[in-house]
Amino acid sequence: MKVELNELNEEVSVDEPILVLVKNNHWFIDGLGQASRYFGYWLKTETEIFRLIDSIVLAEPVRAVRIEGPNQATLFCQSFVLKIKLDDQGLELSFSKNSAVEIYLDLRKIYSNIIVGNVYFFLPIANGYQISFDQKEENWNLDLTVSYQGQLKLINQWLEKKYDFDLKRQSQPAVHYILFAFKGSVDYLKIFSANKKVLDSIDFSPVRPTLAKVDCQIDFLFKRLSALFQKKHFIAGLPWFGQVWQRDELISLWATSDLIEPNKILFDSISRIETGWDKNQLDASLAAADTFLLLILVSSAELILTNGDVFKKYCRLWLDRFFINGSIRLAAKETWMDSLDRPTAIEIDALFLNALTKINVCLADSNLEKIRKFYQRRIKTNLITRTYDQIELERPNFFWAYLIYPALLQKTHWEEIFDQLIETNFSDWGGLTSLNKNSSFYQAYSSGENPASYHRGDSWFWLNNLAALALLKLNRLKYKIYIDKIFEASLKDLANYGLGWSSEIAEAATGRSTGSPVQLWSIATLIKLLRETKNN
Repeated sequence: MKVELNELNEEVSVDEPILVLVKNNHWFIDGLGQASRYFGYWLKTETEIFRLIDSIVLAEPVRAVRIEGPNQATLFCQSFVLKIKLDDQGLELSFSKNSAVEIYLDLRKIYSNIIVGNVYFFLPIANGYQISFDQKEENWNLDLTVSYQGQLKLINQWLEKKYDFDLKRQSQPAVHYILFAFKGSVDYLKIFSANKKVLDSIDFSPVRPTLAKVDCQIDFLFKRLSALFQKKHFIAGLPWFGQVWQRDELISLWATSDLIEPNKILFDSISRIETGWDKNQLDASLAAADTFLLLILVSSAELILTNGDVFKKYCRLWLDRFFINGSIRLAAKETWMDSLDRPTAIEIDALFLNALTKINVCLADSNLEKIRKFYQRRIKTNLITRTYDQIELERPNFFWAYLIYPALLQKTHWEEIFDQLIETNFSDWGGLTSLNKNSSFYQAYSSGENPASYHRGDSWFWLNNLAALALLKLNRLKYKIYIDKIFEASLKDLANYGLGWSSEIAEAATGRSTGSPVQLWSIATLIKLLRETKNN
């Protein structure tokens, strides 16, 4: 399918595109021929994420797409043109001429697949329908309005739908019951919910578009970053990660900290620190060893000084929990590779050393400085003598660790590690596999929703971007070919799959983008990489 990225003045051909439109607390995803229970029109309230629309089916297939912005696109069919837009209120569709449509409803919470207790009540109103929905088993309700110009007949018929995209991803259930609600011929549709709050519009982009292509790319990405901001925080990605994941957000703030003023977000994170310092999600139970360390990484000296007692308290708590007998001890799933048991993690070591340094500089804690000197010497010795956890030496987290704490090793030692990782993990298409390709645990092909390949093969765009940045900083001329390939692969991903969004992962063997088509930290780290390549 032909796809035009209007803001970048680029045109590409995409085999299996996914149209994603986002405006803060609501989004619309269309598989353009592919079906998923995670596509459709979605709304995020203060407490939940709800699916409202399963799909809007057109009379003709889409032949071409023009992306106008993060929240609007134009679809070209054989005999008509359709403009789709998310505004502050809801989802708006404007047809170039009266066209046949079918609307399928599926009101439910994001991870619920309940098929009992779904009660719809339809009230005809002038040029539309008011829909009241009750979920009797889960005890919640939602209102929805469908307004139109033309004719729209109520069908109200339950159908079984098969989701081919989910089946391919091994995501169950791949069959679900939805409501065939309306059928008709319209010039215009507007779908919205009274439950949606209008959020203040923001624009983080500090870059003025110029004739320079890189400035246009940065501005393009910042608009997408802004669209993922909701009230006080960024959501981590779509369609599966519509919550606030602290690790993803803090890494993204670090990547853009000289462009975005992070204090509004960090103030809220500090206010929730008692329940969130060792969690990856706000108001959730998923443990994380790096959340507090990342908070220190992103915080300014002024912020640490202002909240000195808080930072000292949680430094002590972190040490009590994770620093045992002079070593960091991690439980299963406490690092970003959260499908693995990683007792040792080089990026945690680097974050820990950075945290000790920063807290000592800001708050003059000599005891922390003693711990830093001891631990840095220990980790450095283990790395140089190759007595560090061997499987960690087969993962590309060292690039991220270098950017966090380059003082850990001398340049020659970093180059030795990078050279080895390039030899064992770099793929010609332009990405680093998440595990040595010679490992018996290596997975060359995506396992879909099954996490088998996530950290045993799949290539992560956020980490690829940081790897290119580390290579650029360490020895730009020596590593130029790899920097260029990573850069090209990330830009190719941007123009494909999610059509203007940086995605989560790529299949190790092929470089095919997969996973979440919208990923916050992939966008933020690509911005950082673009700015560094521009400056160099």
